[in-house]
Amino acid sequence: MKVAWVYTLSSGSWKTVPFTLPTLTGSSEPQISVNGFVYWLAGRKVEYVIYFDLIKEEFKLIDIPDDHGFDHQLVHRKLMVLRGSLAMMVSVEDRTKDTEYGCS
Repeated sequence: MKVAWVYTLSSGSWKTVPFTLPTLTGSSEPQISVNGFVYWLAGRKVEYVIYFDLIKEEFKLIDIPDDHGFDHQLVHRKLMVLRGSLAMMVSVEDRTKDTEYGCS
């Protein structure tokens, strides 16, 4: 069984929370906190968003939108809060030009 260490402010101590996800390793992007959940992108080749429910103390996964066949090394994702909800900005490098295309 895998466990994560979670610090609880109310008790001022660390406790373990079991999880069954493949990994909790995130990308170098910061985590986003929205409505009692903490979200982060999983790994370098991002395939899903990991989130932690602060009330239930559970880890879960969210599949990310399809990258439409782009080379994953050219696709860049960033989590953000938009109007109080989780949002993801996706940009794709165009290696033939010095521009980027963005979509939401």
